[in-house]
Amino acid sequence: MKIKINLLILLSLFLTSCATSFINSGTLPGTGTELTTLEEFQPKGMEKFSYELKDWYKIPEIERGVFENKLETTLTEKNIFGADSNLVLEITFEQYFMRDASSRLMGGVLAGIDNITTSVIIKNKENGQVLGRFKAISKNATAWGSKNSLIEQHAEKIASFL
Repeated sequence: MKIKINLLILLSLFLTSCATSFINSGTLPGTGTELTTLEEFQPKGMEKFSYELKDWYKIPEIERGVFENKLETTLTEKNIFGADSNLVLEITFEQYFMRDASSRLMGGVLAGIDNITTSVIIKNKENGQVLGRFKAISKNATAWGSKNSLIEQHAEKIASFL
């Protein structure tokens, strides 16, 4: 009987922690990436974009490769990627925290909240004129999913702004 009570107490503590993590994450389970427009970009036609990563050292090399690959693929699918384009997406990694697979599996939401925060400035490469800017924030407070899926979702949302 004492073991059952202890298990019930542990279960209730775990569920309370899960609820607190979801509430504090600012996202609901199953959502993830939100864009905030800081300066509206007005496309004029068939623009093509290149990109430049700032503060890329904050993201590990493998995950950076996943991000760049998905961003280029998505921009190419939308027919708006041009490596030598006059318009450049200046993507700055402000925050990057990802739980590793074992922490996600063993600790779940108690291991923290995955977070990718980037600010994106759309610039004219020749004169440096800012044409638009937005912030992308991706979070995952759940124990489900993988870091690669959140990174890819983040890249897709950036491309969807255009």
